[in-house]
Amino acid sequence: RCSLPGTSSEEVFQRTANVLGFSASLRTSDHKVKVQRCIRKLIEHDVVQDDANPFRKTGVGQYRIVLRRGDAFMRRNLRHDSIESPLVEPLTSLGFDQLGVGRVLRRFDHRHVREWCDITLAARERYGDTFFRKSAAAYLMDNLNKVALGTRTPPDWWAEMRKEEERRQAHRDRHRRDVEGKSAMPARAMDAFEDIEQAVFEQFRTAGQTESVAKENASRFARARRATTHKL
Repeated sequence: RCSLPGTSSEEVFQRTANVLGFSASLRTSDHKVKVQRCIRKLIEHDVVQDDANPFRKTGVGQYRIVLRRGDAFMRRNLRHDSIESPLVEPLTSLGFDQLGVGRVLRRFDHRHVREWCDITLAARERYGDTFFRKSAAAYLMDNLNKVALGTRTPPDWWAEMRKEEERRQAHRDRHRRDVEGKSAMPARAMDAFEDIEQAVFEQFRTAGQTESVAKENASRFARARRATTHKL
């Protein structure tokens, strides 16, 4: 168990030696360092709340540790599908469990989470898992923490990748417009030829031709007209 509020340095020493198993030959200051490491692990898992200095000095050689319960105690019954956010899927694909997803979404601006999820996924796709020193999840967390402090911006390769994608999209849009423009012309021309064929058919019928003969002659005339137009 962690030391409770009001615990003296002697009690902290006893807890680290007798409960956590640290060597009793270490100085109290060394025990404090080791306890701090344990606390950092508890903070990472939301067992306790983050505090830059949980040790409170109450006198010469006297301290107490103040630890507050973290959000993990409030989320024991949290189900994965209860988190409604489009960021759940990318975070999960990067290795976060349900508690980790909730922690990220609570701690950081969702705009930053979205951007750095995209960057992390792109890095994995582009360079492979060897790109990350520890893991994709650790890479994302490190960057989100530094973004929150204002000390991190997207990498240059990400900006170049986005510009290249914008160029490709613009090219695809131009190609689609060209195709649509070219496909629209034959459709309009076909409608015009059908109108001509119908008009010629009516003229042949007026001239006294039977319906079958007039239809055949009008069709032949229309085909000849289309062939001439195509050559032009």
